[in-house]
Amino acid sequence: MEAKLYSPVFNTYWSGMDIGHNDPDELTQQGMVECLPEIRAAILDKCPQDAERGYMAYYGTVDSINEKVKSLFVDVEIHNERLWAVATVNTTAPLTTDEFDSLKEYITDDVYADELGGELEHDYINIDGGEIVVSLWKHGDEFFIDSQAEFALRLGIDNLAPSPAEPPLTPAQAALYEPDASDSAEVAALRERLINKLDADMTKYLADLNKTAFFSVDKSAEVAATFNAYNYLTELHNFHPSEINYLLQFKESLKVAAEEFEWDAATDNRSNITWKIFHDQEALKSGRYELVQGDTVNDTYVPENYVDASEPPVTLPDPTGKGYVFALTDDSEFYIPNALHVERDDSMMTFKWDEDAADAAERDGIPLIIGMDGVPDDVYIDTPENREIITLHLTAEARQRLVERAQQNWDDYRNKPHNTTPDNLFNMSVKVIGHRNACQFIKDYDGFTAEQLNCLLQFAVPVDLIADYLDPQSDISEMPGILANILEEQETFKQHYALVSESDTSSIEGMVQQLRDRLKENYDVYKRDMIDLSKEGIFYAAAEIMPVIEAYGYFSQEHNYKESEVNFLLKFENPLEYVSDRWSAAPVAHARTIEGIFADQERTLQKGGYSLIPDKPETALTVPDKPTHPAAANGEKPSVIERIKQHAEEQRRRTAEPKNPTNRKKTEQEL
Repeated sequence: MEAKLYSPVFNTYWSGMDIGHNDPDELTQQGMVECLPEIRAAILDKCPQDAERGYMAYYGTVDSINEKVKSLFVDVEIHNERLWAVATVNTTAPLTTDEFDSLKEYITDDVYADELGGELEHDYINIDGGEIVVSLWKHGDEFFIDSQAEFALRLGIDNLAPSPAEPPLTPAQAALYEPDASDSAEVAALRERLINKLDADMTKYLADLNKTAFFSVDKSAEVAATFNAYNYLTELHNFHPSEINYLLQFKESLKVAAEEFEWDAATDNRSNITWKIFHDQEALKSGRYELVQGDTVNDTYVPENYVDASEPPVTLPDPTGKGYVFALTDDSEFYIPNALHVERDDSMMTFKWDEDAADAAERDGIPLIIGMDGVPDDVYIDTPENREIITLHLTAEARQRLVERAQQNWDDYRNKPHNTTPDNLFNMSVKVIGHRNACQFIKDYDGFTAEQLNCLLQFAVPVDLIADYLDPQSDISEMPGILANILEEQETFKQHYALVSESDTSSIEGMVQQLRDRLKENYDVYKRDMIDLSKEGIFYAAAEIMPVIEAYGYFSQEHNYKESEVNFLLKFENPLEYVSDRWSAAPVAHARTIEGIFADQERTLQKGGYSLIPDKPETALTVPDKPTHPAAANGEKPSVIERIKQHAEEQRRRTAEPKNPTNRKKTEQEL
């Protein structure tokens, strides 16, 4: 059985005059249709070598989807005078709704946003009149992925029948694609009825919340989700009548919506959440909620009640309309994952910054954490479970730093020369085994306390401490005793083992400082080179200058580095050039830009195009088979300043040329 899944194709376009890739534009839909051969060739060129399974060869999970879906290939098609990405799958049997939704997620997250999509977003495709970069995924409401039935309804295509491999749409799901009904008196009354019901649900929820003496972790997430769901549904969402009728089926409509807001707390894309509520209809399918008709369909969803008389009641006022919200996130550069905190309400924009919103919340009586080690003041809501979440996160971060440092210790120990004699060979072997096992034990041991982690992280080579306790027969069960001894004797060990210092580049702090110093050197050189440009040249090159300034500001002051990220950027003689090139490579969200900079590190180093530090033989520069940039004449990517000068010179030349009316682009009518 064959099934097709459809989604939009996005693009960034540079005209032929813009050889420096400044001032990107977007090609029209008609222009994209005309580029179908070039885009198709670029997609097929990146097709997996597995000719039988295609992108299913990368699926990597043994489940019913892997068993049913035999192949997955990507192409482009034209429908309604627009170019669409088409993922074609061949199955041995029809897919269930859950299987089809999981397949959509795999195509979106792994194929379009990573494998194929990631390669396309770094590939300039030559077309008549310029170059384009194609994106198969985009953050926000513009992206979707439809089955054949969904796509036919969305576009009003009569000749596109549903595939037997895809699950059928329910009537309520099909109604989502109906044109919005006019706001008749009947529809307005229906909407008013739902708003009143949500108001009543919220009033009851706040009354129950005030009776709660102790907040659990689940309760913190529930509070944020409930407030955000109420605010969004009553103030922002444009309801379709079918959506109103769906929520009115439930006795607790707000709880139905809040559940999806809780599961997707990290996303700011509300369309994903409303899609899950009204399209997936998991609340109705699961039978966890009582219906208005009085028929209880497996009414088993009851939040746990946590009551502890020793704890004072924690009451959070309703933030609706005050300019701030209680939020959770798991993909922020700043906020601790799943820790309840205060942010500004972007729908109101009462405050310019989240900090201002948090100050207002504190004035309204919201308790905020102050004086907790490793945590900024006046950001996170002060509850016992929120402190527990933060402590667990800080402990996990410390453990990750310890693991990365242990691996670096072992790599350094393994690669440095060891002077030994035949008589001492056995003792040397015992030491090597001890260091290897110490590194492995640090990676595998999951019983570290925060105190033990902080103790070990004081030392530049914590592997040495643990290795001195080990012999070839030692196993990981000895770790609790070893760690207890190290903790007890740490003051003595500080006199005999190297400690981390700010000037020590073996520490993460020292490495970050070294990287920031190198970025500043790169930036100073860049500014000096800019003096050679005329004012006119700087004007023409403004679009290329800004990414350098922004990337330098972010990576020298704001980015919270992982040790692996610092190690990677320190391999470059000019890390500023590398990050600024990626900063302007494609119009993707900020988080994806950062992710792309540090993705496929080994591949990036092997691909070449940037000068590496010469004393790193394991990452020696390899010149690629073909230029990595259209303007490169010698196989190496020109520097930013070189491209700016080239661009400025080209713009001056073109500006000076007399306009030739015979060279104008033909109109669509002439074509």
